[in-house]
Amino acid sequence: MAIAKSIGILGGTFDPIHFGHLRIALQLLEAISLNEIHFIPCQQPVHKSSPLANTEQRIHMLELALAKQTGFILDTRETQRATPSFTLETIQSLHEDFPDASLNLIIGSDEFCIFNTWYNWQTIMSLANLIVILRPECPLPQAGQMAELLNSYQVSKLSFNATQQIYVPMLLPLTVSSSHIRQICKNGLSPRYLLPDLVYFYLQKHQIYA
Repeated sequence: MAIAKSIGILGGTFDPIHFGHLRIALQLLEAISLNEIHFIPCQQPVHKSSPLANTEQRIHMLELALAKQTGFILDTRETQRATPSFTLETIQSLHEDFPDASLNLIIGSDEFCIFNTWYNWQTIMSLANLIVILRPECPLPQAGQMAELLNSYQVSKLSFNATQQIYVPMLLPLTVSSSHIRQICKNGLSPRYLLPDLVYFYLQKHQIYA
């Protein structure tokens, strides 16, 4: 089957979206020639507490942040479901919409370490590749099931003609997090220059995390 295009899948609460998300996505577009990256805000996180910003606010912040970057796609399929946001269902939905595309799930090394606790994780890997972003505070596993999986499926170069690959790109990390931004706002300080100005002005106007 010919691959029509390669899609990166970046999910999360985006509470709020920040330069860490955006810089990683841009580096992946350039480094491994993904055609597009879908930013998919979740409705009800399975492994995290509920977002502080409501769904409409998080979607609007994503619209502001992604508007001028070619290849960045806001994908709201998870917010349209009333059930918890299981990654498998999202991957299956994308596979139905883009049957000829290569699907590549982008997760942090912290998420990869517990990937074997995700709902039907083996089926996820049968439909998509994993792109694992190294986080300084969470190295890749050295023992256990996930270390064995890494040893079996890690590749030095990602092929869009296959699935079940694990690729760990060497990217310049930005140590900024949504939780850090929320705490800054809670303390009455400014999160400016950690996120796009349009998102910053939106936070200022609505005092979402104050």
